[in-house]
Amino acid sequence: MSNLVKNLITIITIIAGIATIFGAYLQINQSQPILEIKTISRDNLTKIPNVDGLKASYIYKSEEINSLWKIHYIITNVGNEIIIGEGNKKNIIKDYINFTLNKDFKILEIEKRSTSFPFNISNDKNNINLSFLQWKPTESIELILYLEQLNLNILPELRTSDREIINSEIKYSTFGIENLNSEKTIYDNLPQYLQPILWWLIVITYGLFIVIIPIAWLYEVIKYIKYMSWIKSNDNEYNEWINNLIQEKKLSQYTMPITLPEDIWNIYPNKNKPELPSKDFKNQTWGYLILLLFMILPLLFVIKI
Repeated sequence: MSNLVKNLITIITIIAGIATIFGAYLQINQSQPILEIKTISRDNLTKIPNVDGLKASYIYKSEEINSLWKIHYIITNVGNEIIIGEGNKKNIIKDYINFTLNKDFKILEIEKRSTSFPFNISNDKNNINLSFLQWKPTESIELILYLEQLNLNILPELRTSDREIINSEIKYSTFGIENLNSEKTIYDNLPQYLQPILWWLIVITYGLFIVIIPIAWLYEVIKYIKYMSWIKSNDNEYNEWINNLIQEKKLSQYTMPITLPEDIWNIYPNKNKPELPSKDFKNQTWGYLILLLFMILPLLFVIKI
């Protein structure tokens, strides 16, 4: 292995350590509450075929309604900071977090399913107010909403603003019920403080290799060009030296410098001899290309756009 490659590996090791420290720094300094509003199911319970002359009326708990929707949500703190709802250190703007549905929907009933922490909930028309003491990372609430649709042209969407919580982010996702118990990857099961460290380590390491491989190949190209140039300029001198070695029985047959034993090449009298390139430059080039491809493909799945 050439000194260049050894030096580059040393550099990679150093930078990988820096990436680890940098990832840890980001984890410490970028703590953030992140709410994910996940739509599990969304069903129109009163949808009927569009047939001329067909008309239906509906009553929900003694109240006549136009139509009825049943929406299933799971709301989770997927960030790495506690959302504090009361006290001097609270990080919500009001005394509750407000969730809003489209104005063309009216909340008829809210059914609380499983929850991993205590909370209070109230609603008015298309607004839901959620109050609590603390909402820790990974904790979630599960709600079933029964809604009357006042406008038949839109779908119900539950939203909130990231301004409700200081320095927060809101994420929205939609999954079917079959995905609730889906298996997580090993990366997803790692502690949250390790995930950004591992992510930066992978990106920087792979990125450096993608840069290093062309540099290493170019280094071999330069050696090969210098070698061929030297052969053209010193062909007669080299051939005379090789013939003398054969006569002295130090060599059995003529050979080019690239295939000459190292101990013989070291005693060549010309001080301007070049550094010898790889003996199999063509196959080495293909090896660099294949390795570069295998390094780029995983990186495309790691980087988020």
